[in-house]
Amino acid sequence: MKLNNRFAKGALATAAAASAVLAMTATSAQAFTTYTPNGGPSANFVNQSKISFIDAATGDILSCNTFTLAGSITSPGTSRAYAPATGNTGPDAGSLTSLNSGGTGGCSNPTAGPTTVTALGTWKVAITGDKVGSSFPAKLYGIKAYVDAANCKFYVGGPSDTATSAGTGWVTGKFDPTTQNFTADTTSAGLVISTPPTGSVCTLLGLLEDDPIDINGATVGSAAVWKNTSTPALTISNP
Repeated sequence: MKLNNRFAKGALATAAAASAVLAMTATSAQAFTTYTPNGGPSANFVNQSKISFIDAATGDILSCNTFTLAGSITSPGTSRAYAPATGNTGPDAGSLTSLNSGGTGGCSNPTAGPTTVTALGTWKVAITGDKVGSSFPAKLYGIKAYVDAANCKFYVGGPSDTATSAGTGWVTGKFDPTTQNFTADTTSAGLVISTPPTGSVCTLLGLLEDDPIDINGATVGSAAVWKNTSTPALTISNP
């Protein structure tokens, strides 16, 4: 599916600024400044439906049947400061060093066909504030991935990422210790096409460097959800 609406380049910066203002407002009401993760030490976050990468400027969708994030709890039992609500800094609760997008052809686009999305580097999960209901606000950060389809190739990450840099993309969401679900927000100011797309199919789709990328579930607007299946479960306490 392709929509004929291209966002202005300033949209990303505007969304990021709005997120920062909201983050400061939420932080002022916090009862705690630190948290302690326990459990594991392994972590295995399994996607609960398809994971869709959506170019918010064009509407083009890349869907992956499998996108597992596996790794370990970082220093369980040790208290640490909340991570900033947005951006690519920790401290983290888990380092997700084993990243599986399902292998060659594990993802697909209606025009480009079978596509490989290779998650690169070390993605991390961090808690960013006090519990709201049953969930803690959280984020995935250190995000970078390489998208490889027939006649369309590019990197996804933070706005400053290059083909050789460490990943600096991030996605906000929430973590519920009861269900062990990390639920990503459906829109993000921290993930873009970070290198110029190459290939005739990329041109056909209208993909450009700096296009904002949203992570959704199986359908547009649905949340991407990863469930930690490792035992003991990941728990979060204060302080």
